[in-house]
Amino acid sequence: MLDCGNGAASQVAPAIYRERLDKVTTINSYPDGGFPGRGSEPTKNSVRTLGSMVVETHFDAGIAFDGDADRMYIVDENGACPLQDRILASYIAFLSKKSKGPFVVPLDASMVVDEIAEKTGARLVRGSVGDAKLLREAKRLNANFAGEPSGAWIHRDYNSCPDGPLSGLLFLKAAETLGLSVSEMVRDVPEYHMIREGMKYTGKLSQARFSRLASGLKRILGKNSTVETKLGLRVSNETAWVLVRDSGTEPVIRVTGESKDRSEAMRVMRETLRLLRQVLKAR
Repeated sequence: MLDCGNGAASQVAPAIYRERLDKVTTINSYPDGGFPGRGSEPTKNSVRTLGSMVVETHFDAGIAFDGDADRMYIVDENGACPLQDRILASYIAFLSKKSKGPFVVPLDASMVVDEIAEKTGARLVRGSVGDAKLLREAKRLNANFAGEPSGAWIHRDYNSCPDGPLSGLLFLKAAETLGLSVSEMVRDVPEYHMIREGMKYTGKLSQARFSRLASGLKRILGKNSTVETKLGLRVSNETAWVLVRDSGTEPVIRVTGESKDRSEAMRVMRETLRLLRQVLKAR
């Protein structure tokens, strides 16, 4: 079942999928720039109707697209919405059966992607957040696949831009090849606790503020944590990490945190946001 979100995929995706699949039903499949069906962004909350309809009509999966159709969001046969980092990790595991990469993912992808890559012997490279930046890194490495948890996946064997309908089809093909349902595809991929937040801020972080943030985050994550500054400020320990970076598209500082423990993820995010507010207010 397809949820086209009243966006650019509304006409082309149903036509393509009906050529390839036996049974395809669509919702929100008439173009409307006001995005009346669910808004332009497919999220865990906005695709609940899709999930319910997948279960009620006994479909094998649901796929939702964003407004300009460069991203896709997968719902499994039970109507559940796995953390899309798990979808990404499961697809890399499938690709690694034929090629060990390199595969390129952004700095804010779940650590489970690294774990799955290590388990399958694949080479994983972390790049900047943003599909255009990932493409540059993929070209530099001659990598055939680069993907973001947002569902913006680049398959360089086909084209050099993120393509939601193509990505959805290729994920379904992977599941079919393996003889697995969507839930079975991600069954062995753990779901950790990811929190993504944003804080409005005009301008770029100064070097002085950057340094204060680094010191503060190291206290939050523990004395044995490591600090990376190449593509943003990322501080991590064995079970958790947090990333602070300037947005490339709007006046916002992006904060992403993850932990294998829910309470720890909430603590790290809470203390990081408090620290960030303090640093931004300081002169």
